[in-house]
Amino acid sequence: MQQGRCQIALLLAATVSGALLLPAGARAAFEDLAVSPRARAMGEASTAVADDAWDFYYNPAGLPRLAQPSVATATVQPNGTAFNRLTSFGAATRLPGNAGGVAFGYRWFGVKYGAGGDEVRLTTEQTFSLSHGFRLFRDASTSAQVGWTLNFYNLEFAQSVGGIDPGSDWAMGLDIGAMVTVYDRTRVGFLTRNLNNPTIGEDDEELRQQIAVGLCYEPYEDVLTTFDLRGQMGQDFRFHGGLEMGITSALSLRAGIETDPNKLTGGFAIHLPVVTLDYGFSTGGGVLDSSHQVGLSLRLGPKPTGEEAP
Repeated sequence: MQQGRCQIALLLAATVSGALLLPAGARAAFEDLAVSPRARAMGEASTAVADDAWDFYYNPAGLPRLAQPSVATATVQPNGTAFNRLTSFGAATRLPGNAGGVAFGYRWFGVKYGAGGDEVRLTTEQTFSLSHGFRLFRDASTSAQVGWTLNFYNLEFAQSVGGIDPGSDWAMGLDIGAMVTVYDRTRVGFLTRNLNNPTIGEDDEELRQQIAVGLCYEPYEDVLTTFDLRGQMGQDFRFHGGLEMGITSALSLRAGIETDPNKLTGGFAIHLPVVTLDYGFSTGGGVLDSSHQVGLSLRLGPKPTGEEAP
């Protein structure tokens, strides 16, 4: 019976890895899954938006724009499947003077078979991230920031049917980001992920390399429109677009689209004095079910004013 369960588990792992999570092709380790409900709700067009605890992932160059120290966590079962889950954590703060800002991030993604005492954890991916962003210059109409993120990847597989333990392995990747702001209304962002082309495992599996270019226009406070072009090496670029509107001081609504596969996205944020509740969803694209992501974020300390404002 136990051997039969293991065989089913291995078949399920192959199915998940080969078809479900990356419709465009075979899934590799550490794929691009949205860590932020806000980003998901806006079509994941966040390269030029970054200004919160998730900057370590979407663009570390946004760290100097942090209004307050921020801590956030979020979780999602991609495409509504009960056997996989992504849980993320982020924390970011500005540094004194012109030192910019720093952030720490953690991502955990797991695929399992069974439940309770019969549960088998097929694969586990963990990523620890450390980021720093700083401002290159700032004048009356323009500012420019750059940033970097070091990602420490850990991949672990379950024991095979024959009792072989594949063990685990580590890799390190470097992300570089940049952002230019014009008249505090228009921002252009750039991110390159895994610039050093890291590999993991004995077979030297290459971790995905990605380039993203984004544009964000914010004509009024709490109203923004954003667009991204994002692509992996050797693949076509995908279009991401989104908008966010503050209906009241306590409620923001969000919507967006993605292409290849085509998806509709949306969500909202409920802002309380210290805590924000975020919800974002995205349709599955094709035959896959929708994803529903929830998160909580905390804003710590007073919001800066005057010359201290970002």
